[in-house]
Amino acid sequence: MNNNYNNNNDEFYKIVDEVKEKADIVAIIQERIPLTKKGSNYVGLCPFHDDKNPSLSVSPSKHIYKCFSCNASGNAITFVQNYDKIPFMDALRKVAATVNIKIKATKKDLEYEKNKKYYDCMKDACEFYSFFLKKAIEAKPAIEYLHNRHLDDEIIDHFRIGLSGADEDNLYKTLTDDNFGHLPIDLVEVGLIRSVGNSKFIDCFRKRIMFPIEDLDGNVVGFSGRKYLPNDPESKYYNTTDTVIFKKGLILWNYHEAKEAIRKTKTAYLFEGFMDVIAAYRAGVENAVASMGTNLTVDQINVLSKVADTIVVCYDGDEPGVNATKRAIQMIMQAGINVKVVSMPDDIDPDEYINANGKEALNNYLLNNTISGLDFFYNQEKKNLDLNDINSIEKFKNSMFAYINMYHSQVLAEKYLQILAQDLQVSFEGLNKDFANSINLTIDLSSLDAGTYVATQEGYKVGVKEPERIAVRAIPDKYLEAERQLLIIAYQHIDKAPEIVKKLDYQYVDEGNQRIINHLEQLYINNRAIDEEEINDKLEQDELILIQNILESHEVLPQVAEINILTDQVRKYSYDRYIKNIASKPNVTHEDIDELIKYGKKTHTIKKRDINIR
Repeated sequence: MNNNYNNNNDEFYKIVDEVKEKADIVAIIQERIPLTKKGSNYVGLCPFHDDKNPSLSVSPSKHIYKCFSCNASGNAITFVQNYDKIPFMDALRKVAATVNIKIKATKKDLEYEKNKKYYDCMKDACEFYSFFLKKAIEAKPAIEYLHNRHLDDEIIDHFRIGLSGADEDNLYKTLTDDNFGHLPIDLVEVGLIRSVGNSKFIDCFRKRIMFPIEDLDGNVVGFSGRKYLPNDPESKYYNTTDTVIFKKGLILWNYHEAKEAIRKTKTAYLFEGFMDVIAAYRAGVENAVASMGTNLTVDQINVLSKVADTIVVCYDGDEPGVNATKRAIQMIMQAGINVKVVSMPDDIDPDEYINANGKEALNNYLLNNTISGLDFFYNQEKKNLDLNDINSIEKFKNSMFAYINMYHSQVLAEKYLQILAQDLQVSFEGLNKDFANSINLTIDLSSLDAGTYVATQEGYKVGVKEPERIAVRAIPDKYLEAERQLLIIAYQHIDKAPEIVKKLDYQYVDEGNQRIINHLEQLYINNRAIDEEEINDKLEQDELILIQNILESHEVLPQVAEINILTDQVRKYSYDRYIKNIASKPNVTHEDIDELIKYGKKTHTIKKRDINIR
């Protein structure tokens, strides 16, 4: 049976439902773990946590599984996805094949097939480097180096660490011989070798410990080579540059391995480099990834947002690391994800900390020393506060006003203004008046580099760039109420959550509502047939409390038919804020109006009375 679909969600969901309905969930799970029949169901040890007693129950009639200990649950497809640690589409194909349903190739599948020769080159190179580290005579100093860095053989195997030898063409000769048969041009295009003449090729990596870099699906797409020999004049690291299959801004190091741990804990630890991730893994923190430097991208955040509700940023404590942390907080927060920070003591990195203090100490530190993003901003700004200098006081005050404005929360504003008043030794009333007049104080952390930024009456300026206006304004009740009604619909009719998310197009009013609606959307996409009990099991306690509070405040509940009306109302909030920013300018230009019209097309029809050119 061959099912085709043309990017039609309804048609696709029908195929997913058909696969789940026809697949023998017991047989599929039994291929991976032993099950014992108990009544009409089957039970077994849950593979998703350290299960001592059979906690996993499989219902052949309902086509679902559920662990009554760790709450893992789902269907045959999600079990294969989570157990085999593969993407959803790959799991769908595996399960569909058992019932003779063929899933049409996606754009991603076609892209993989087109680049398969490059993936094969990198896979074989990874195996060669790993073999060379274990077997070559010249590898002894490299192994001693790794062991001295507290990387034992289990860690070396887990992260597939290898070694490039001293010979200039060792890899080239091996991968182009008859056993592998790779073409030199393919090895050049993935950054493994380079040409030094018309017919001569040499390896790009030599005399380096090799750390493979995987894409989000676990395919090796690049390498980071670290020098290890004393007195080596070369730079510390040599990394693969962007190639047809390696795009640094799309990579999260260790994501494929950490994805399931992140999904379970709803939390991702974000580090700068792979040695920090390895240190966290040694300490038992398996939900850790690295952004391969401090230049965090929107693409990387979007990937994490699909599996995590909270991202804990743990960058270095030097000036570039602090600035990168500030940027990361803003970017993650704007994506609607809860963000926290761990600042390592004495500006040392996790690798240095674990080697000095041990695994248990690092585990405890990472788990027990998180602070909110706003606390991080406050602590950093307060370091430069001099109560004897009026300019220092004003800079500290205005900095915090701008940061508080970013959070769009009146509750947080009141809390931090009280702290600020106490630290500045001023009255809350006076400070609150200044804050009310600070609506145009803004900061653009996305362009912040290792340089400095200064406060101005017009806002913060970084370098020569004008900051984007993101100052908070009081949220009109009509917009917030519309969004709350959409949340109720998404909760009571979870099959409508994807429609709501699509119609809102990232234009939300409240970040808490956004997080829950997006969470409900993902639950439906991953599970499809999901009842209220399962939803409550999978939602966080604070999410359930918020939903129940909203439900209790509504005597008349919204209807599904009202989705279009409600989403239009919510989207108008973004337009309302935008138009007020334009209108607040002393001189509105025709260019401003053009931008306004472009922006307005995403929200609602612009009315002439909204704004006039002065």
